[in-house]
Amino acid sequence: MGIFYQEEHATCYDYQTPTMSTFRVFRAKIHENQISKGVKESVILFLQSGTISITCDSFQNRIIRAGEMVLLPKNSCFYGKTLEDSVVISCTFLHQVKFCNKYSLRHLSDAIDKDMVYDFTILPIHERIHEFLDFLLKCMDDGMGCAHFHNWKQQELFILLRAYYQKEDLASFFYPVIGTEPDFKDFIFSHYINISNVNEFAELAHMTPATFNRRFKAAFKQPAHKWFAERKAERILRDIKISDKTFEEISIEQGLSSPAYLTTFCKLHFGKSPSELRSEGITSCTEF
Repeated sequence: MGIFYQEEHATCYDYQTPTMSTFRVFRAKIHENQISKGVKESVILFLQSGTISITCDSFQNRIIRAGEMVLLPKNSCFYGKTLEDSVVISCTFLHQVKFCNKYSLRHLSDAIDKDMVYDFTILPIHERIHEFLDFLLKCMDDGMGCAHFHNWKQQELFILLRAYYQKEDLASFFYPVIGTEPDFKDFIFSHYINISNVNEFAELAHMTPATFNRRFKAAFKQPAHKWFAERKAERILRDIKISDKTFEEISIEQGLSSPAYLTTFCKLHFGKSPSELRSEGITSCTEF
């Protein structure tokens, strides 16, 4: 079933192409590889059917099954493979999004256990969310690309999340993008791809290095230099495994002095040479 007056909708200023939409649908065949060169906004993935294996930042080869959902933080390093024919619905969101007029992501920080260690939380999709997604999928297949429709459905989704999940579960799920200083976290996620030097970051944030390091450790629970080094290692591993870039190109792009140092770096962080890592990698990919 399609919508009436498709041409009028498609030529409207508020009509969004699938690649620009808040919600997107991905239908992937078994063994098809999916990559992203950087999740530009935070994304929730809902697996409607099938099974996928994904790597997101330091969390390697996590298995997501039908009826489960996961969070990909803004600018995270993501790639994966479909283990069965799969249907995935994604929802992008800004960190300012609210669950309702009186409850936002910021409030979830109160529900974080002080001893919690984040381990890439996977949540089951509640029955009411399933019903919401089934209806949304049908509308999108009919051609509903209106920006207002997508915005309203995003608001509805977050109201449903607020209603059908305990705060502790939501806090664990959204942990990478919440905290006592969510705006500071968003600032880091927005810029760390291009800046990994602590002093440059502190200058951009109009802070002294000491103040920046203190706020960073409070927000991310580890020193800034260690966090930046881990993100660089993840990007290098991704480029080795899923791109056809030469090792020299990867060295230059990631700020390493030479391919020889790339070998040293990989053996230090991954226990293998770049060539060994590439032989384990993905040879062909579809952009996610």
